Amino acid sequence: MVPKALALESAGHDEEVTVGQVLAIDVGGTFIKYALVDEGGMLTRKGKVPTPLEGLDDFIDTVESIYQVFHGQVEGIALSVPGVVDRDAGFMRSGGALEYNYGVPLAALLQERIPGVNVSIENDAKAAVWAEMTSGALEDCDSGAVVICGTAVGGGAFVNREILRGRNLFCGRVQLHIRW
Repeated sequence: MVPKALALESAGHDEEVTVGQVLAIDVGGTFIKYALVDEGGMLTRKGKVPTPLEGLDDFIDTVESIYQVFHGQVEGIALSVPGVVDRDAGFMRSGGALEYNYGVPLAALLQERIPGVNVSIENDAKAAVWAEMTSGALEDCDSGAVVICGTAVGGGAFVNREILRGRNLFCGRVQLHIRW
């Protein structure tokens, strides 16, 4: 079932969708923002829904509901999430602001619910580093750092055009979560 907010955000978007699009989903502590991204990096059909705070099942249901709006129109899902992320294994070592994502094989769980669509996950700050390094303010830099501010504060860095990760995925990492 598509959440009411998602149905409202997506209403009126019936333009033709081209092959090669990816559904980009940015998970924050307050909202999940999403958009279709074409091969040229253009964002279309943007929207947002509240981030479920109740638990992992509600989170998976919400991501699946976002995908269902674009079913058959995307080749993959790129998910940026708070926490310590092993992107190669698709595994959440910690969930950051979303404690229910601690120790979760998130990419595999989503691929079970959304078969036939590749799912990749990345730490939200490292995703921001990649975006700035490849097509943003740091595009012409060999090294740089990014700080993101939202429900929590995060950050990451790159050196010689390589995102710092480290053996335990903490290299270049900045994190601050304030509980109210």
